[in-house]
Amino acid sequence: MKIKTKILVWYGLSFFILIAVYMLITLFTASTFIQRNATTTIKHETEEIAQELTIEDDGRVYYKDDDEDETFRYLYDNIIYVIYKDDVVFSGEIPGSIQNDLALQAYEVQTYESNQSTWLIYDVPVDQTYTLRAFYSTSESSNIFNQVLLWMLIFSPIFVLVSLSGGYVIIKQAFKPIHTMTKTALEITHEQHYDTRIAIQDNKDEVTLLASTINQMLDSIEKAIEREQSFTTNVSHELRTPLSVLRAQIEYLKSKNNDHALYKDFDDILKQLSVLENLVSQLLEWVRTKHIQVVSFEDMDAVLVLQTLIESFEPQASQKHIQIDYVHDLDSLTIQTEVASFVRIFTNLISNAIKYTEPNGHIVLTMKQVKQSLIVEVKDNGIGMSQASIDKAFDPFFRADPSREQQDSLGIGLSITKNLVERLNGTIIIKSQLKQGTTVTVTLPISQ
Repeated sequence: MKIKTKILVWYGLSFFILIAVYMLITLFTASTFIQRNATTTIKHETEEIAQELTIEDDGRVYYKDDDEDETFRYLYDNIIYVIYKDDVVFSGEIPGSIQNDLALQAYEVQTYESNQSTWLIYDVPVDQTYTLRAFYSTSESSNIFNQVLLWMLIFSPIFVLVSLSGGYVIIKQAFKPIHTMTKTALEITHEQHYDTRIAIQDNKDEVTLLASTINQMLDSIEKAIEREQSFTTNVSHELRTPLSVLRAQIEYLKSKNNDHALYKDFDDILKQLSVLENLVSQLLEWVRTKHIQVVSFEDMDAVLVLQTLIESFEPQASQKHIQIDYVHDLDSLTIQTEVASFVRIFTNLISNAIKYTEPNGHIVLTMKQVKQSLIVEVKDNGIGMSQASIDKAFDPFFRADPSREQQDSLGIGLSITKNLVERLNGTIIIKSQLKQGTTVTVTLPISQ
C-alpha cells in the first residue's frame, strides 16, 4: 500500500472514530443533560411566578410582571401551570395525557411518563390555601436533540469526505517531488542518462533538501563515471602504441635472427602480445558500447543476416564437430536496426555458444516474429551456468568459474552484448542449467 493511501486511510478512520465516539458520548449524556436542564428551568420559573402570583377571592388570578398587573395566562416558556386549592384543581387545565392522581409534593420534582412524552411536575405553595403546580414536557428538547443528532449523522460523512479530499490534494502536492525523484531515478537506472537531474521546486522543505542532496550525489557519480571512462580510454590508447612498437621490433628481430632455436621464443612472445592487444581492444570496445549512442537505424533483412553469420561460424564449429541449426519459418523479415550492433550481438552469442559447447555438441538458433517484435534464441547443450553465475553474467569482468576462464578474455563479452541490445531498445534474457546448456533470448523491436 502506498504511503499516500496509508495516510488517507489512517486519517479517514481517525475522523470516523472521533465522530463516532463524540456522538456516542453525546447520546449517552444528552438525556442526563436534558433532565438536569429541565429540572433547573421548571424550578426556577415556577418559584419566580409563585412569588408574583395574586389570587382574588372571586377566583381571578393575576401575575405581576415587572410593574404591571396582568391576568395569569397559565402558560409561560412552554411550562403549563395549574392552581390547586386544598388539593383540588382551582384554575387551569391539566395536560390531557396526564392523569390527575399525583399528590401534591411541595418543592419536589416528580416525573410522569406518558405514551407521548416525559413530564416534569413541580409544586410550589402560593400561600396556605393555594399551590402552583407546573407541568414541563421534555419531549421538545429531546426532539431538538434528535434533530441535531440526525443532522450530525447526515453531515459527518460529508465532512469526512471533504476533509479527506483536501488532505488528498495536500498530500499529493507534498509527494509530487518524490514522484518526480522516483521517475528521474528510474530514467537514470534504465537509460543510464547520468547527466539527468531532479527538478527542484522553490519550496524550502525536507523534500526539496532531499532532491538537492540527490542532485549533488548524481554530480559526484557522473564525475566519477567520466573519470573512469577517461582513464579506461586513455590507458587503452596508451597501451596500444607500445604494444604495436613491441610487435614490430620483435618481428624485426625474428626476421634478422638466424638462430632457429629462438623462433619458438619469439612466437611465444608474439602470441602473448596478441593476447594483450586483444584485451586492450576488448576494453576499448566495452567503453564505446557503454557510452556511445546509436547513430542511425536502417532497414535490414534479419533472416539473411543471421543466415550469413551462421555460415561464417561453420568452419569454427566444424573444428569441434558442433552442429548449428537455423530454425525459422520466414523467407525474409525486414527490421529497422543498427546493422553493426545487430551483427555484433549475435556474433558474440554464437561465438560463446561454440566456445562453451563440448565437442560433438549441438547449437540451435531460432528466429520468430511475435507481433511487432523479433525474438531470437541461441540455445546450446554446453556446460551451462549456475543461477548465481546467471545473476552476474552481464557484469563486466565477471567470469563464471575456472573452467570458463580464457587467457585472452576479460569477461566483458555479455556486458558488451547487453549494452548493444539496450542501444537497439531490446531485451536479453539468459536461462541455463549446469551441464545441460544455455539459452539466450534476445527480443528486438521490428520498427524503431
